[in-house]
Amino acid sequence: MLALPLDGEPRLFQFDHQCAPEEASEDLPFIAIGSGEAIADPFLAFLRRIFWPTTLPSLVDGVFAAFWTLQHAIDVNPGGVAEPKQIITIAKDAAGKVSARELPDDELEDHVEAVRAAEKRLSEFKRELVQNDEPTEEGDGSMPPPPK
Repeated sequence: MLALPLDGEPRLFQFDHQCAPEEASEDLPFIAIGSGEAIADPFLAFLRRIFWPTTLPSLVDGVFAAFWTLQHAIDVNPGGVAEPKQIITIAKDAAGKVSARELPDDELEDHVEAVRAAEKRLSEFKRELVQNDEPTEEGDGSMPPPPK
């Protein structure tokens, strides 16, 4: 993976095993590499579909997605992906200068809380579904059949 400024704009490339480059784009704003790629790619696609179906994520949103994806990969494949998380951004500052910056641990800690909050909300959503699945006078409480 290579991040660099081209024509004054930050760009991200990945290279396959034959060194063929593929650039991150509006259609593919996330790139995963390494032993966790098979876990990260579908999770990133899920996050994109939920949070940014028609727009690109902001830099902060992208960091959140990267952090949550790394945490997910660590949780489901502890032998393949491990702490510490290292996230580096490349962005243009107010003066138009492109630079890279590693996020310090205290900034990553904010994302720990955001992931916990998101996972808690998903858990609450599941409980709401179960409560809404209670039998009523109109029916037996079962979910409607899938469309044919």
